[in-house]
Amino acid sequence: MEVTGMLMNAKFILLTSNIGRGRAILEASVDMNGDLMKSLDVHLPYVDVNYRLATFQDWIFDRSEGARCTSKRLADAGFISATTPEDPYSAACAFCLKTLMWDPEDDPSQEHKSHCENCLFVKIALEKPVLTVEDGFRLAANRLANFCNDRLKKLYEDGRDYESNVKEQLSKLTKTLK
Repeated sequence: MEVTGMLMNAKFILLTSNIGRGRAILEASVDMNGDLMKSLDVHLPYVDVNYRLATFQDWIFDRSEGARCTSKRLADAGFISATTPEDPYSAACAFCLKTLMWDPEDDPSQEHKSHCENCLFVKIALEKPVLTVEDGFRLAANRLANFCNDRLKKLYEDGRDYESNVKEQLSKLTKTLK
């Protein structure tokens, strides 16, 4: 009976802990007071190709003669730099957040279309030379939604791992109590 009570208490603590962490993530992504424009302001700059281009500092293929996968072409195709010292060949779509690995001969627009056919940027921006204000807001809102979705997935996975760890610890505890 005592172990059951401890388990229920642990689940409640896990639930409240994850709710608190989830709220913190959402509050960082979306203004909980309903001021969506403030949150969109963080994501709107990514609509501007020059903003995306500025994320590529010293892109590795800009130095490669004849490379098709330049920082300019990546930015035009909706990508931002996602490089790390361990992975200097990656860039992510600023809107669907899909990260891809690149080779010098890759065509960023074609790769984006083939790997992310449901990306809103692929659907509207790659086909239009000029975006409307509405297109810009749709892209920023889509980025915000994908950003929140990714954070919530991570929170869910963290919670699941935490729950598994709590169950394992409780199992060990019940074995020692027997």
